[in-house]
Amino acid sequence: MNYAILEENLVSGTFFASLISFILFLVSIVTKKNNSEKSQLTSMLGYITMIFAGITSTLALFAKWKASGHVPWSNFYESMVLMTTLSVFLFLYVYKKYKNDILGVVMPPGIVILIGIASILPKDFRGNDPLVPALQSYWIKIHTTSMIVSYSVFLLATTTAIAYLILYFIISRREKVKKISLASTGPKIAEQNIAFIDTNIDEKKPNRINNDTHKGNANLMFFDDITYRLILLGFPILAFGIITGAMWANHAWGNYWSWDPKETASLMSWLFYGAYIHTRVGMNIKGKKSAIIAILAFASIIFTYYGVNYLPGLHSYGFSVE
Repeated sequence: MNYAILEENLVSGTFFASLISFILFLVSIVTKKNNSEKSQLTSMLGYITMIFAGITSTLALFAKWKASGHVPWSNFYESMVLMTTLSVFLFLYVYKKYKNDILGVVMPPGIVILIGIASILPKDFRGNDPLVPALQSYWIKIHTTSMIVSYSVFLLATTTAIAYLILYFIISRREKVKKISLASTGPKIAEQNIAFIDTNIDEKKPNRINNDTHKGNANLMFFDDITYRLILLGFPILAFGIITGAMWANHAWGNYWSWDPKETASLMSWLFYGAYIHTRVGMNIKGKKSAIIAILAFASIIFTYYGVNYLPGLHSYGFSVE
């Protein structure tokens, strides 16, 4: 059996399954008001399709393992497939816990983009060459795995933070239109339903979204809370990954910390998420500002994961086999 071809086909299958799952959940949201039975069916199919994506991505990892002869997260491409697998199963858990179809519209796009990028990477990034000496250690199973787990958690947290901001600005726009209508034509126009999406506004409460509050809107509060919970989960895992990376560095190079670009960037990412938690818990900053901090923190993760590979350093291996 040609495991390399099998792995490539499984990765493609993961991409299409994730994309179809997103489309099904989107249809479920769109048809929810008019046809609840159809909405339930499509959301169930979306969930099942994402389970299929989890299976194909897991099998892709096993096929890569058989083809390469080592753990399949030793380079950039392999780690993206692992991150996809972890993100899929984390999504399935979160969706099962909260049973909110809007999660199926918000989270899968991140997974689709991730596995889509992995599937179009040049062949130089997908090699099955033996591990370089620096990676021939049991620490790769501890350090690298924990870092990728944290990245997976932060990926989904970023999708909910982005969803928060999008919905926030939609509602802001709606409120501005209402005020203009009220000022120009009187209260009758203001009473009309002019929202083009279901924002779950509680009309009994004032929907004041200025000053970073999300009171009166269920979806905004939901996105804000999910983002916070996911970051609380990923934060200690990232810390564990950095600590085990320092231990691996001491084992391989004789010192725990050398201010290598990747080491420095990972520390900065941890500090960004620490700032998110501090501003939220210590300063009670929530809503829009909190979502922006979460997105900026993930931008630091992207630089740590991808950008530093273009800088000279001890962690440049694994980016390409050139």
